[in-house]
This record gives sequence, C-alpha cells and structure tokens, in this order.
Amino acid sequence: MVFQVTVYTEDDGSITLSMDDMDLAVNASSKEESIKTLCRDMGEYAEEYRKAFAVYSGAPNRAAHAPLVKEILTATPQELRDALVFHSEQMRPNHPHRTVTERLEEYYHTPVDQINPTKEDEINWGKPQGNEIW
Repeated sequence: MVFQVTVYTEDDGSITLSMDDMDLAVNASSKEESIKTLCRDMGEYAEEYRKAFAVYSGAPNRAAHAPLVKEILTATPQELRDALVFHSEQMRPNHPHRTVTERLEEYYHTPVDQINPTKEDEINWGKPQGNEIW
C-alpha cells in the first residue's frame, strides 16, 4: 500500500499535503500536523465512502477510489502513516500549485487581507425529485 502525497510549503510557512489520487488536501502549521490531519481525513473519507458505497462507487470522479478506500479501512494508523510517500512540489509538474492566498485573491478579486467572512443562511433546496440522493 502506497499513497502518493505532494508537499507544498505555503508563503506563511505552513505545509499543505495533497493526495491527488483521492482529491484530499490539508494544511497545517507543520508537516507533522499536516500528516496527522491527512491521515485523519483519509480515514473519515474512507468511512463516508463505505457508508454510501453505492453512491461513491458509481460516481465518475470517485469510483477509482474504491481500492484505496479498502486499503485505508483495513490499515492501522501506523500502517497508514507509513504508506505515505512524499514528493516535493517540483516533482509534480503536471499539477501546478497555487497557494491558498493566490486562490482566494483570484476568486474574490480582492487582496486576502481585505476579504471578510460572510454568514449565509442555509439554502433549502426542497425535497429530492427522481433518483437523486440527499
């Protein structure tokens, strides 16, 4: 069992770990904290996938995760941690990286220090119609 993880050092010195094979990314103040958070998130995602297997395994962007999820669910925390193989950002040229700051500023068209949090009410989308699962 091997999980490829790309390591990014952000402008603020924090560490982002990206597991592109499962669309998981975490950020924390240190690599050690990022590793703990990634392992936790991997376990949570795997459990969520297991609980809604029919939905996830049938989704085009999630179906390939099934073998990885099986490995995560059967691994001990130490085995999971030992299975992480780290690569620096420079070794993954096919996955260009932008910092969180760059992404926020691009999205909001505003300097990050001028972006204010917003409080929005939850949207009631109504009842499911057809075969969708909510």
